[in-house]
Amino acid sequence: MLKKIFLALVILIGISAISFNVEAGSNDNVRGWLWAGSDTNFGWISTNNITGGGNVNYGLNIPANDGNVTGYAWSENLGWINFEPEGPYPAAPNYSVKRVGNKLEGWARIVSIQTASSIGNSGGWLGWIKMSGTVQVGGYYGVTITPSSGQLKGYAWSDELGWIDFSRAQTNPTVTHHLNICNICSSGNPLPALTMNINDTRNLRACLADSASSCSGTDVTASASWNDTNSPQDAVSIPSKGTVQANKAGSENVNVSYNDNGNSLSNSLLVNVSDNRNLVVCENSCTGGTLVNTLQMKKGNTQNLKACLVTNSNSCSGIDVTTSASWNDTNNPQDAVTIPFKGTVQANKAGSENVNVSYNGKNTSFTVNVTGGVDDWREVTP
Repeated sequence: MLKKIFLALVILIGISAISFNVEAGSNDNVRGWLWAGSDTNFGWISTNNITGGGNVNYGLNIPANDGNVTGYAWSENLGWINFEPEGPYPAAPNYSVKRVGNKLEGWARIVSIQTASSIGNSGGWLGWIKMSGTVQVGGYYGVTITPSSGQLKGYAWSDELGWIDFSRAQTNPTVTHHLNICNICSSGNPLPALTMNINDTRNLRACLADSASSCSGTDVTASASWNDTNSPQDAVSIPSKGTVQANKAGSENVNVSYNDNGNSLSNSLLVNVSDNRNLVVCENSCTGGTLVNTLQMKKGNTQNLKACLVTNSNSCSGIDVTTSASWNDTNNPQDAVTIPFKGTVQANKAGSENVNVSYNGKNTSFTVNVTGGVDDWREVTP
């Protein structure tokens, strides 16, 4: 009788292999074989076409945490085994195969036997495979997972196949990627923070690494999304992916996000921007003018000057902030000069006086020495 049923199943398997459409998801992570040869002659069951061969894409996926097991296994003698069959189920638990903690529970089903049963041609076989339960003498059986290695152990039970050994199968341990912001993606540690000066530009990399403390990984800079928070004062901007431009003094976060095969990863980097420029006063212009430390003027003359933000305090190559700066004279000791307009110095009478300039917390000053005009040297008639 068993041979007749087996012959009928072989015919049905041939039909199933041709007409049954099986697809495996890209995340199928089980490799290796199940063994159903101890009690019957059905033999090896492949958990994935990578290990089992063949042109049809199939496989099993066991989630890293509690959840449904998905996909199909394949036996040359039995055909497809569905690990997410629909109910009604023969007995509790009333669900298909699930991971619960580090063990498998629920039901799988042999598709060819299910198909034969639906047309009354299975000889009473139903094709159900139970992942865990209690044997008649009261002992427990079941399939377990070793978290550190992904190794499967133990047995499932089928009324038709007997014990099915899972110990030759294994899940690929789930790799949790981290998105790190680094200088390069080949070595070193992620940047904890970044200090820049105004007008500096810095090139950063987004690295997909296996550790949150490593930069060794895949460079996904061009594929990641980059943005700055624009708060509190728009200290930086992102002109292109991975490029940070320091605009003005302050602190701001640079944010990076990346879709890693459906997993949304993100990270951020605090950028502190310092203004290391110096405030100087120059004659003529802030692009090649003459640095002013002491100014010689004659009474009645006017001099136009520039307030410049420069990186090199000995140079007049910088940014003109004349109209934004504050200008004032000391009015002491004799009010030799006045400031009628920002950047304009008026010599009033002979003497020396300081002119003070300030801009965004930066200060500088220079001395103006005023000599007498022609009228001051008239001959006195006795």
